Amino acid sequence: MPSNINANILAPKQHEGDFADLWSRFYQGTDNEKKEARVRLVLAGVLKENKQIPQGAQNAINVAADIFAGNMGVKRNRLVEVLEKTGWGESNYSNIRQLDRKTGRPSTRAEAARGYWQVEPRTAMNLIVSAPRLFGPKFQGNFSEKGRFEVTLEKQGKKLFGRDALKAMNVNEMGSALESNHELAAAMSAAKWIQATSKQPYMQGKAPSHSWVLQPFQRDLFIYDENSSDQNIKGV
Repeated sequence: MPSNINANILAPKQHEGDFADLWSRFYQGTDNEKKEARVRLVLAGVLKENKQIPQGAQNAINVAADIFAGNMGVKRNRLVEVLEKTGWGESNYSNIRQLDRKTGRPSTRAEAARGYWQVEPRTAMNLIVSAPRLFGPKFQGNFSEKGRFEVTLEKQGKKLFGRDALKAMNVNEMGSALESNHELAAAMSAAKWIQATSKQPYMQGKAPSHSWVLQPFQRDLFIYDENSSDQNIKGV
């Protein structure tokens, strides 16, 4: 490790509430301090494998932010930052399929996470069913028939589009869709963040009535607008 890196970057107690901490708890669901330390090193530029986010990934992030911005109090600029950092932490913007721990090569498992944001197919399948309000008109407009990033599936001689196609997919089909469609993967990553944080209190148990707040990164990086008029979000 370069000698000019502050040793505190590896001290978890110094970073409670920063992106790596929240990523570990809410996105990864592991609360793993070693993984958090790695993400901090990536974000600090020490372990970055790319100098910048690939244009295709950045475009996808912007699409996902546009889909959710303004809905349920989501702030576009904050969601963009969250997704950008998630891509660095999850894949270093170097692979769109989860790597096998033993070989270091892309996993051949159907359940392997996909996209720069490493969304697991089963997670996406569960989101479509358990959080229907996240996949409203903006989502459908982008991924339905004639949408810019059309998602299709043929089942029993019938062609399905958008949400209907996603609901009917099996693990293999969802994995392929996430891997081939950056915009879909970014949107599912955003939905995962929103669902994971929607049930969490604000800071020190002081939650706004709508509770749709991502705990701040150093108290200044919110996804959600505290002044959102939507006070009772259900079905998520």
